[in-house]
Amino acid sequence: MATRKRTTTTTTRAPSPRTPSTRTPAKTRRKASGPAWYSRISPDVVRSIVGLSLLVVGAMTLIALTLPGEGSLTSWWTGVFAPWFGTMRWLLPFFLLAAGWWLEWGPGRRQGSGWGLTLIGLAVAYIGIVGAAQALGVSGGRVGRSLSGFLGDLVTEPGAFVVLVGLGVAGLLIGFGLQLRQVARPVTATASF
Repeated sequence: MATRKRTTTTTTRAPSPRTPSTRTPAKTRRKASGPAWYSRISPDVVRSIVGLSLLVVGAMTLIALTLPGEGSLTSWWTGVFAPWFGTMRWLLPFFLLAAGWWLEWGPGRRQGSGWGLTLIGLAVAYIGIVGAAQALGVSGGRVGRSLSGFLGDLVTEPGAFVVLVGLGVAGLLIGFGLQLRQVARPVTATASF
């Protein structure tokens, strides 16, 4: 008996013009811009590095303020930032530590938290507080004097205080993603009694 051999034919279909190909030819692949190491750093690592840097600078600033003259580095650091913020320099380490905590362990570590906006908001809030303190007569350093002086010429000293307090509150609202009614709720709740 004669046996017939069966031959199997396979057909390959080319992708249709409407269906995109899953493979991208090597020539059309886009190269990542920047150095090779840059593409390996994820946004979470960048956030963590920034948070750790803020914590270190905040701790160093607090040590420099509480132990003046104890070391050459702390004396240098106090000499660098103290003239800029005057008496309000005592708030700076707490802002830095709060921002570092927010990025490293707080809500800023969530995906899409907008941590860059948090840092900008905290910087605006701190500058507003420093300027408002200067408008009240507390030393705000070079930053406070320039803000209070500029706004005082425009809208008087009491007006400058109000504007700078508003700037500080706006910075906190932007930084922490809050609404004004959430911040004012304790004040309005006690006022309604």
